Amino acid sequence: MDKTIRLGKTSEIILKQKVNKNPTVIDGFPSIGFVGTIAARYLVEELNMKLIGYIESDKIPSVAIVHKSKPCPPIRIYKKGDLIIVLSELIIPLQFTHDFSKILIKWFNEIKPREVISLVGISSDPLPLKIINPPSIQQDYEEHHVYGIATDEKLNKKLEKLKVNIIREGTITGASSTILLGCIENDIPAVTLMSEAHFVPDPLASAAVLNVLNEYLNLNVDVKKLVEQGKKVESQFKVLFQELKKGKSGYTKMEKLSPMYG
Repeated sequence: MDKTIRLGKTSEIILKQKVNKNPTVIDGFPSIGFVGTIAARYLVEELNMKLIGYIESDKIPSVAIVHKSKPCPPIRIYKKGDLIIVLSELIIPLQFTHDFSKILIKWFNEIKPREVISLVGISSDPLPLKIINPPSIQQDYEEHHVYGIATDEKLNKKLEKLKVNIIREGTITGASSTILLGCIENDIPAVTLMSEAHFVPDPLASAAVLNVLNEYLNLNVDVKKLVEQGKKVESQFKVLFQELKKGKSGYTKMEKLSPMYG
């Protein structure tokens, strides 16, 4: 039986299956390096999760994502057991992130999540992320730094035990930041896990986040394929750095070798 959750006249969540109360919710929205999107999609595939719904809004572009020769909504909701994943393959325009997050918080208030976990990519450089940052190239996903912030100190301590670097001062932007603030306002436990991204895309940064999430939720997801993909992408960018010095030919090659998901 379909269920629709509306926010005004512009946004709605359409659910094709009932969601029980107290699930664990993971969200993955496009961020630096597409870390959250890559990680969430990898989880969906590795856990063989079921598509149970999607989000529609006239505030985002009309786009259909083609996956395995099948058109899909760009913002989808998956379920397996008591785990829910909200996966977006579409960047939410910054001016609409607040309104967009409101509809998720409205839904969260209905299903009472045990916890909401956001997966995010952040720049490894204080300046805006560059296509390549050769001094920072990592050869292993375990060398990517993972940072975290939670809605209460108890969750922060849990992250610290997993060697996550807790952010004490700073700023977070995008859809995940407004979701985090909405969770605080509504007393919903929430955690944001952030991995340093060096490239666009950066599957190794996604693997680093999943490595922490594995321990945090006892998921036992094998990130081997994602690690292999990540090393291939980083290796390609390392070679292309020399081409970039030579001129525009490097940029042409880079565009061919750097699709959104590798």
